[in-house]
Amino acid sequence: MLSNYIKITLRNLIKNKSQTLINVGGLTLGILCAIVIFGAIQYDLSFDTWHTDGDRIYRVVRVEEDFGRTSYGRGHIYPLTEAIRQDVSGIEDITIVDTNYGNDPVITLRDDNGTILKKLKQENVAFFDQDYFDIFNYEWLAGDR
Repeated sequence: MLSNYIKITLRNLIKNKSQTLINVGGLTLGILCAIVIFGAIQYDLSFDTWHTDGDRIYRVVRVEEDFGRTSYGRGHIYPLTEAIRQDVSGIEDITIVDTNYGNDPVITLRDDNGTILKKLKQENVAFFDQDYFDIFNYEWLAGDR
């Protein structure tokens, strides 16, 4: 009986080639779209899950519109950190992260009096304030925070 069903199905598929092609193509496209959407959502939800309070960490993004084109950046002006700390309720900690990407790769180390101690030429350096390690958790291999 099962072989009879298979024969009838194959005959109908061969008889109606265009309808079969549309049905199989639509099913394939639907499954492919579902896989791509699932992958994109899983990718978006996979960032910074190793932080203990990752669900409570947010990032401020700068939006710039130049000549009709919108761009999003991670940097913001420095006084914004203090303004958020004072004016926005519900903020436990806030930190600022800055980089020297695209800028002069010379870093100047100064003491409390402003005297230059050392100049280093280093690219791709990140700078942040003392609250950074209160928000983000890292395992130290050597030294302390």
